[in-house]
Amino acid sequence: MKRLIVIGDIHAHSNILKLLDKIRITDEDKIIQVGDFLDRGGEHEEVCKMLEDMFKKYNMTILLGNHELFYLQEDYFHIIYNNRISSLREFYKKDTGKSLSLKSYDCLQLVTGLIKGNQKEKAIVDTLFKYMRKYRSLVIKWVNLGRIKLAHSEFGWLLTHAGITDELINQLSWDDMSVIEITNNLNNVFEEAYRKKQFDHPVFNTVWTRNHISDRFPQIVGHTPQEKITLRGKHLYVDNGLFVKEDQPFKERNSLKGLFEPDITIINEEGRIETLKQGVLSKDISEISFAPRKPRI
Repeated sequence: MKRLIVIGDIHAHSNILKLLDKIRITDEDKIIQVGDFLDRGGEHEEVCKMLEDMFKKYNMTILLGNHELFYLQEDYFHIIYNNRISSLREFYKKDTGKSLSLKSYDCLQLVTGLIKGNQKEKAIVDTLFKYMRKYRSLVIKWVNLGRIKLAHSEFGWLLTHAGITDELINQLSWDDMSVIEITNNLNNVFEEAYRKKQFDHPVFNTVWTRNHISDRFPQIVGHTPQEKITLRGKHLYVDNGLFVKEDQPFKERNSLKGLFEPDITIINEEGRIETLKQGVLSKDISEISFAPRKPRI
């Protein structure tokens, strides 16, 4: 039986990908990673290699997240400003061969120091930019190969990084379209906007929005962290793997300490939704009448 296997936001942590070893993945299965596989964590190299291997072994698609969009836009200042120190330290030490820490700097200080011409901060930021360009090249490669898309549909669900709102559907005059038609349109418009570097196109709202997303059809999204994989009405929120408590001290956000255990979501053709946590499948959480189900014979 075909399954949809959904991986939430990774943010350069490999632990969530290692859970896949607990699943016997078949050629029928479709794996979707909902975006934001870069930044904030300290395992960029390992995560990117694991994803590259997964592309070769499985039927997998990554959805564009706002962090991958930063790389397409070459918005390195935004990446630094929003990043976690552990990630910045990883970029830096790979080049210097030293374990020189950035503990004395937060992201704002780095950006401010560069703007003010502080040479020490400038040297660090220049090194970070070198590695960010490397990962930008990878994102571009995967977009050009069709490995990164803006949307996917499966079993009647629409999957994007952050979700599609009624406002965007109305703005683009897609009111009468099916989930599959909207998915195809999102991907086609994304390809054209990317090619023309029109990163202000409204279609990119699907990687940014935190507003109420449309109830017209079931949606699976990441982007907005939850303490656990959450089914709320027609919306399944799968970004729980790297959820950080807002009141957690900044210095403690740089490791896995204080983060919730990552889950993977598994949905089958009959609409059954399960989560995999530490190798153990949960009970069916698909208490929803709208989920597409095959008739029982």
